[in-house]
Amino acid sequence: MKTMKKKIISVLLILSLTAGCILCFPLSAGALYYSEGQKVARVITDEGVVLLKNDNNALPVAAGAGVALFGDAQRIGPKDEDFWNKRGYIPFGYGSQSQVGDFGGKEIDPLAALEMAEKNGEIRLYHPMSDKFTSALAENETYIPTDDEVAAAAAEADTAIAFFSRWGGEAFDVNRADWYLRENEKALLRQLSASFDKVVVVLNTPSVIDTSWAKGGIDGVRVDAVLYVGYTGVQGGIGIADVLLGRVNPSGKTHDTWAKDLTDYPSTEGWAQQHQAYTEDIFVGYRWFETFDPEYEKVNYEFGYGLSYTSFDIETKNFAFDGETVTVDAVVTNTGTVPGKEVTQMYVSAPQGVLGKAAKALCDYAKTKILAPGESQTLTLSAKLSDLASFDDLGKTGNKSCYVLEAGDYKFLVGNSVRNTSEAGVAALDRLTVTQQLSSLCPTNLEKRLLADGSFETLPVREQAQNYVHTETPKENVEKSKVLVGHRLSEVVFGTMTMDDYLDQWSDKELATFFVSYEQNQVGCSDELCVKYGLNRFSQGDGGCGLCFMGTHLERRSYQRVRSSSGRGAL
Repeated sequence: MKTMKKKIISVLLILSLTAGCILCFPLSAGALYYSEGQKVARVITDEGVVLLKNDNNALPVAAGAGVALFGDAQRIGPKDEDFWNKRGYIPFGYGSQSQVGDFGGKEIDPLAALEMAEKNGEIRLYHPMSDKFTSALAENETYIPTDDEVAAAAAEADTAIAFFSRWGGEAFDVNRADWYLRENEKALLRQLSASFDKVVVVLNTPSVIDTSWAKGGIDGVRVDAVLYVGYTGVQGGIGIADVLLGRVNPSGKTHDTWAKDLTDYPSTEGWAQQHQAYTEDIFVGYRWFETFDPEYEKVNYEFGYGLSYTSFDIETKNFAFDGETVTVDAVVTNTGTVPGKEVTQMYVSAPQGVLGKAAKALCDYAKTKILAPGESQTLTLSAKLSDLASFDDLGKTGNKSCYVLEAGDYKFLVGNSVRNTSEAGVAALDRLTVTQQLSSLCPTNLEKRLLADGSFETLPVREQAQNYVHTETPKENVEKSKVLVGHRLSEVVFGTMTMDDYLDQWSDKELATFFVSYEQNQVGCSDELCVKYGLNRFSQGDGGCGLCFMGTHLERRSYQRVRSSSGRGAL
């Protein structure tokens, strides 16, 4: 149990250090990390951009080509704009932006980055169009170009790049209507399709949206290339330009399923409910589509999908199973004409048994180095079978409140998306195995849940789920001048000790207190332990493992849809 606590706390501390929300060293030390942090942010952006579509040799933009930019998301909006209707290019979502720091308005948007590229002689920009979108954005107006204006731009540029954004954040979801293209966006795409040789769309959105227009679903719209960039951070504009211009070969993969329509997601039924019951149970995201839509009649772009400016071949070798762990070697070869990276993914198809499983579940993945044309790299993927166990909350296998591996064949598949896989090998279990014995502590209020055959099972009537809030009154603040007993978290930051060694000094009881709320809006152990181990508590409104202002249960707010879970889980 201590090992599990350490793993969870280790992840939380690392993420918190990355975001800068635990000040375990003098504030001035943060300056040491600014320039290096920007380099890391640039790499994350470059490698995270997902190329969803690329026809007609639209991308990368040819050297010296003329480019016209459309859409107000090419430029950051004014600082005093309506918070609830944020427009323009959006570097980061509300909530997370509080951890970004003050960069003095130095966030780089796509227009600024492409203007720098023009100065370097990489492309030619058609400025009149960008100027009109920028002016309208500054005045909080919507600019709709005329057909003649679009034609004039097309006379000077071969490629049109349209930037579309959506606004969402910690306190609110993306509007239901924002799943679909707006009428002015549809009209713009029709104009671009009629006038330009090549049309590219850049999606600056926090989540998936409708992409039927990229699949020929709207009359008069022809889009050659689509980039999903998400919220790309302070370095985002440069990262977007890197991919558009071919400085960087995109290697990002989708982290969700891009369905054909919003209603194709099973959770849509409860969209407007304050407390949404996720009756699909373990069949969330790609697990639902792989299990219940095997022909992908409802999917435009699958989980783990992402194109490259080159092509790759993946060959699996040396599949092995030692009774506990599966390993397989994946030989990735660049079969195209330019350098690039590929992400190799391994999925498991577990036996259904009496508990039921998703048709596929991701169990490991790895990205190659930059491979030159014709170059190969062998990636070793692995998975412990115990990590693939299912939780038997009702005792269907005779092992109530246990993680179990049911007998049967566990098929492992390797590829570059959940759809594009081939079987690498099979690990067979001849009997049911209990991997962990637990006990039932927190009842739930979920009334029914989906089974693997498409039916729903009614769950037994149980006690209403309650909020388990820590009620202990914290002791008086311990003076910070006290001598430290243990090692400081800053020693991990500066590399003089590992996170494992840092957490080894904590007792079981001390580790448990990390998950308890102390004082208003604070999590992260008592004052005494903060002094003892050299860290400060921090606010974590909607953090990992449900950490929030009131402990480990989900925060109850009027605008937040709370997930009701059956307590059953699988990888």
